[in-house]
Amino acid sequence: MNMNPSTISKILRTGESEKIEFKETFTREALETLSAFANTKGGTLFANAIHHTTHHGTHHTPYDVDTLTDTEKKIFEFCLTPRTRDEIIQMLGLGPQYVRKKLLTRLVKEQKLEYTLPNTPRSKKQKYMTVKTR
Repeated sequence: MNMNPSTISKILRTGESEKIEFKETFTREALETLSAFANTKGGTLFANAIHHTTHHGTHHTPYDVDTLTDTEKKIFEFCLTPRTRDEIIQMLGLGPQYVRKKLLTRLVKEQKLEYTLPNTPRSKKQKYMTVKTR
């Protein structure tokens, strides 16, 4: 789908449909929608967008999930269920230092992933999960 300003404006006026979803924030629910789209006929997810039936000059900025790397998408979907670092490393098939230093640490700092044991981030029992709606 070509996402030029005219197309986006039309989508915002038309509203949600079988292939269009609006989400105010990028949450667990948004990831579940993304996963559902990926497993069916596809669709477009607008994050940071609030659907209103009238748009009097209101401008919404869609969050293009295509800007996420494939690796991030895999991690977010995989971590809908809490996962250990080793499980994530095995699923990705990447080196442990890269996963820990370049991916997990950054995604936790960006509050996209959270620790299941926030008070003991270095615990051997630590798991990561996709951030829920706050």
